[in-house]
Amino acid sequence: MFDFKQVHLQRIAALLFVLSIFTLPLSMTLKSIALISGLVVALLSPDIRRQLTKIIVEPWFYGIVLLFALVLLGAFTGIADLKSKLIFINKYSKFLFIPLIALAFQNERLRWLGIHAFLAAMTLTLFISFFKALGWVTMNPVNDPGAVFHNHIVTGFYMAFAAFLSANLALSNENTALRLSYSLLALLFSYQTLFINTGRTGYVIYSVLLVLFLWQRIPTRKIPLYFIIILPFALLVAYHSMALNTGFKAMVHDVQNYQEGNNKNTSVGFRLQFHQYAKKLFLAHPIWGTGTAGFTYSYRQEQPIPAWGKNLLDPHNQYWLMAAEYGVIGLAVLFYFFLAFFHASQRLKDMRPMMIALLCSFLVANLSDSFLLFSNTGDFLVFFAALALGESLEKKPSPCENSVVSGSTAC
Repeated sequence: MFDFKQVHLQRIAALLFVLSIFTLPLSMTLKSIALISGLVVALLSPDIRRQLTKIIVEPWFYGIVLLFALVLLGAFTGIADLKSKLIFINKYSKFLFIPLIALAFQNERLRWLGIHAFLAAMTLTLFISFFKALGWVTMNPVNDPGAVFHNHIVTGFYMAFAAFLSANLALSNENTALRLSYSLLALLFSYQTLFINTGRTGYVIYSVLLVLFLWQRIPTRKIPLYFIIILPFALLVAYHSMALNTGFKAMVHDVQNYQEGNNKNTSVGFRLQFHQYAKKLFLAHPIWGTGTAGFTYSYRQEQPIPAWGKNLLDPHNQYWLMAAEYGVIGLAVLFYFFLAFFHASQRLKDMRPMMIALLCSFLVANLSDSFLLFSNTGDFLVFFAALALGESLEKKPSPCENSVVSGSTAC
């Protein structure tokens, strides 16, 4: 008879989570299957269940609990219909998975596999993007080589982060062949972000991560020298990148049209109108807000921007979404959520640069889209935050283990 006790379920759960990370850039369906399987196995693992006591004293755990409690309370008090509320509850529930995934990644080798699973998937995405640009592969959308398995916004974000990870791995390795391989990957990911991808979010996040990389890796006294070296290359990229030039000019044109009132119904113009509507909802309910899914419900009822259509899930800005639906209280909870993860990063060693880069990327990206709300970006935060937190949990004894050492039988 098959003996489940002989199977290291914690290791199996971690491998399923590695598979989830690999499929995240490729297929949301496959990602969901692997993730659910990993969560089920993690819950069946006696080792993981026993170590759950490790996380109940962590500030980041309370940040997750507070955020989800806010969403639940907003669902009870909000104005939206039940279906919309359930959709939003489901979207925010993914953050509850972080503790289980982090406990599964309490092994350096497994964390290495998780990071490289993502880089492998992004390398596949990279080459398909190149083939699309060359006309060798036909995929929808046909006229956007920057969009492969996800739209160009998400793909650009993933590519920028992949470039950051590759650059860090290049500097961390002493093996010359590996350093060259990671450096080549960083350059290829950078090329896709700056020359092929048309998503402005990717350009911004790439710039943020480049500055952060220099700050983390370069001695302070040498940073001005590196900026002097990098500046000419940045100007060359800005001059020769048709994708970057087109995106920047379109943004300036959209902003000018919006300010002059000529045409507000552009890519940037729509976003600014969404922000204004969210601001209106916030000012009407500044303390608590309209409740979970209150923004999308109010938009559907009032139809404030006819040119956009009847439905709008969010204002394309995580901060305005929180302000409109949960008021000042929601913004305070969101602030604590990020602050708790920044606090956790201070106890990390190898994973610290990645964790800080992850949080900074989301703080900036949330200005242009609701990155916590959506699955393809929110799951990215879940997986990579869990990878990083696995390092801090690895050497931390649980209260039960402490009680055994001291001779107590309380656990």
